[in-house]
Amino acid sequence: MNTIYTLPANSSLSLKKIGKAFTAPHTLLITENEQEKIKLLDTFDSELTSSGKLLLESEERLLLIDTISGTVFSQPGNASGLCFDGIEPGSVQSQITSLSKLRALIPIATMALIRETACMLDDEEKTVARLHYYVFKYKKQSSALLIASSLRGYDSEFVILQNTIQSLATDNQASLLTTLKIDTGNYNPKPDVALDPAAAIFQSANAIIATFIKIARQNETGIIADIDTEFLHDYRVSLRKVRSVISLFKGVYSSDETMRLKQEFADLMQITGRLRDLDVYLLERDYYYSLVPSSTHTGLDIMFNSFSEERAQLHKTVRKALKNKQYKMHIETLAAQCIENRWLKGEAWQQSSHQFSCSAILKRYKKVCSIAGSIGESTPDEDIHELRIHCKKLRYLMEFFTPLFPIKEIKILIKSLKILQDNLGKFNDLSVQQRSLADFLHNFPQSDDKILKVAESIGGLIAMLNYLQKKEKEQIMANFLLFDSEETKMLFHELFSPEN
Repeated sequence: MNTIYTLPANSSLSLKKIGKAFTAPHTLLITENEQEKIKLLDTFDSELTSSGKLLLESEERLLLIDTISGTVFSQPGNASGLCFDGIEPGSVQSQITSLSKLRALIPIATMALIRETACMLDDEEKTVARLHYYVFKYKKQSSALLIASSLRGYDSEFVILQNTIQSLATDNQASLLTTLKIDTGNYNPKPDVALDPAAAIFQSANAIIATFIKIARQNETGIIADIDTEFLHDYRVSLRKVRSVISLFKGVYSSDETMRLKQEFADLMQITGRLRDLDVYLLERDYYYSLVPSSTHTGLDIMFNSFSEERAQLHKTVRKALKNKQYKMHIETLAAQCIENRWLKGEAWQQSSHQFSCSAILKRYKKVCSIAGSIGESTPDEDIHELRIHCKKLRYLMEFFTPLFPIKEIKILIKSLKILQDNLGKFNDLSVQQRSLADFLHNFPQSDDKILKVAESIGGLIAMLNYLQKKEKEQIMANFLLFDSEETKMLFHELFSPEN
């Protein structure tokens, strides 16, 4: 059993003070006292600190403190700039397995750490409890963590230790990061935008778009620095959601304004399209190798080396584009126009947000059911792609308007839709990958003496992807039957009836 004490900057508590407060027969022996410079690491979306974990890196060591359980882990090595799979196996890595495999760990703050360890001894000088005291100094702020750990068979002694600490720690406890005034960014790529059901849909649309422009812009620095591939992914998803609002919110903006805005944001996304495609291929590299015999891997080596070289060059182009004053002026102008409600209104702009959302969601739901209900083994790929697009639009609508409906019910529907949508997404990815591989082979210099090896590898890979695509098609039909249940139908109509 561990007890955690988070102590504010003005706390006068120390291990020496605790030791002096003991009465016979107990004493406190300080066994370790170290000071070092450390970096606090986390992902851009604060996966670790939001779960109460502090990952600290010194020159050659990683230290993980769980501020909820009071457990501490240490291992040699570094983690700055690395994703989970890049960290050497050890006690620290084993405690952060939930970390996204695509997110790199980046320094959040550099600070001084004073670390003290002590033992509580009885009259026979046996250790009956342990204390770990960490003092963090960041800029002009300081804060501390005191972890008291019990040992088996010494419960009564641990109660004495707890009572002693509590009698001394009279200051109000505060979050360590709050006390140190460390800003972790509070990045959330999927926020629920606060909406008023009675507000005009024009206001709600602008609020949603402004939010996702802001999220896209939060990722620009990470894309430029090439920290990890999720920055570009989130950037593109955010802008795609902006475009979805513009196209799905029929009549909110004038027809001319809608066309203009769709083109404006399409132009912004075009800058990064090919770079994202290459990221996807390179992330799937190991999976591609697993699909074909090792005897054909030489051709894949050639292809992926080509992709890596293209990506390196293309990233330079994207980095330059995002740092360009014209780009910044373009996206800042769009954001300002949105926030200031300067876009031209359409005929439906005054409709209440609740009424508009109900109508839009039900209409899209019926469209999904109509298309999905006709899908069979002989259905052309184009029809399945159309279903995928409508499912994505339905999910976006439901996510945009989540704050207007009972959270439990709408989350159930979104979850059931996501299962079907995941299948459709995989089906589409497999289709796109086959076309892209065929294009790569078509454009590969026929005079190159490596052409036969490349053709053999890509041919085998396309055959496997085609097989997997057919299996995914079967799963789509099975999952639609689950999504199209009577219970789901009833919940859709109950939840999104304009009268409710």
